[in-house]
Amino acid sequence: MDDVVEFADEPTALVVFSQTVLGIFLENNVYELQYDSDNDLYQLLPTKLQLGNRRNSDVLLNYDGQTIFVTTIKGLSSLNYQDFVQSTEQVYTYLTENIMDDYDKYRVGPIKLYQYKDWLFMYRQDTTMLYVVDLRNASWWKWTNFGNVQQIVFAGEVI
Repeated sequence: MDDVVEFADEPTALVVFSQTVLGIFLENNVYELQYDSDNDLYQLLPTKLQLGNRRNSDVLLNYDGQTIFVTTIKGLSSLNYQDFVQSTEQVYTYLTENIMDDYDKYRVGPIKLYQYKDWLFMYRQDTTMLYVVDLRNASWWKWTNFGNVQQIVFAGEVI
């Protein structure tokens, strides 16, 4: 039995899909590492996802623990993994459909993600521009900061 797996690309992110499944994102696809309790072993399986995660971009697990946000060449996506369903089929839902022209220009570098309550911040560390989406109604705001955004943190104050 071979315990070493070599991927075509370096993994760009790891995300917990469920208690027994770990998502392994590469640049162009996603694998899942599943624990098989019947045989007491781990299985590495390719998913049906055709888009991965860009190197140095974030993959973010939503507060609900069910939704995974990922930026792809087609847009900011919310991915729901249904671990109680027999199939491994996942469905992309694109949140950036109504700002695709802006997103296409913005995605030239790695995109970082941060969530505060019902707002999702999408930013790059090499520009003063960032986008905020209200997840309750899918409304977008384009913000410009005084300097490049390096990181967004919650410091206990109301935003």
